[in-house]
Amino acid sequence: MPKREYYTRLFLVGAIWNWVAAATFMVGYPLIFPALRMPPPTYPVFFLMFLALCFIFGNGYHWVSRDLGRNHGIVRLGIIGKLIVFAGLAWAGLTGQIHPILVLPGVVDLVFAFLYVGFLRTAARAGGSA
Repeated sequence: MPKREYYTRLFLVGAIWNWVAAATFMVGYPLIFPALRMPPPTYPVFFLMFLALCFIFGNGYHWVSRDLGRNHGIVRLGIIGKLIVFAGLAWAGLTGQIHPILVLPGVVDLVFAFLYVGFLRTAARAGGSA
């Protein structure tokens, strides 16, 4: 596969991004929300379950980084998830539901989504299962 080292690093960085973002908010949301003048979630369990899924997707990206020829379904789901996160955070930011700074992680996810699409296209051209 062309750019093997680049894509290995991309998915490793993607995994770390998900792990750090999820862990930061899992542990830090009681401090982060008030600092941004936002009320805490009414039902934190739903917020924490979303963060757990974010963390789990990080595991998936790590698996992809270890074997670029497999787990393309994880990449497809990741693209969908990252587009949903971007859309949700952008909408929440535009409607004043969240502090505008919280839209930035959605933008990062949008960039990852496009880079992951590039990976699937490269894999397909190289004859890999994409």
